[in-house]
Amino acid sequence: MTFHPTAALVPTGRPPRPRRAARAAFTLVELLVVIAVIALIAGLAVPAIEPMMKGSKVTTSSDNLKYNLAAWRQQAIAENSPIEVRFLTYTDPTVPGQREAFRGYQAGRFRQKKSDSGTGDFIFDPIGNVQKLPEGIVFSSQEQMSSLLTGNKVRKGNHEFLVEGQNNLPFKSFSFRPDGSTELPKRAGDTWYLTIVQERDDEQANQNPDNFVTLQIDAFNGSVRSYTR
Repeated sequence: MTFHPTAALVPTGRPPRPRRAARAAFTLVELLVVIAVIALIAGLAVPAIEPMMKGSKVTTSSDNLKYNLAAWRQQAIAENSPIEVRFLTYTDPTVPGQREAFRGYQAGRFRQKKSDSGTGDFIFDPIGNVQKLPEGIVFSSQEQMSSLLTGNKVRKGNHEFLVEGQNNLPFKSFSFRPDGSTELPKRAGDTWYLTIVQERDDEQANQNPDNFVTLQIDAFNGSVRSYTR
């Protein structure tokens, strides 16, 4: 009988089954620990993030207003016609219990509404829609922070158009003249500015809020400067 050298290499019987790698998995205790850590981090982060978000709203609102004021000034010059900017007082009907505050603004030109006789009163003709401040952000109603909205030397009236389902809204306003200046009083000591703040600070009459932007309007040339914190 001849022995073949490869005979010993021939497997006999069933081949061995490959071993399965052990599956790693989280235990219930580990999952609960991870959830607790995430909740702790979120609880610590939210108080720090909230002021930053509100501060961002204040800054964005002031940037938009500054841009719009510059655009309306240029429009008054280009059209050789005055443009009035109105700051409106109203409540947001979607927020229960909200108080009245300066929450929006709108510009417009005046055109004459002619009668059959060819004459008539000048009426406010809006330019675009009302620009609304974000929820929780208002123009300060304190004299020390918004002389443009609280002084008795500024034009006031009732807005004749519907805003948030409300009409005849009280407003304070000023106008850009065709030469780019304003019709605001220019006597010594007259400075015109308005401040954008969180509504909570305005409601509490806080004169030193954490976040605010003050825009100062030069009555002589209509330019706008901003001061922020």
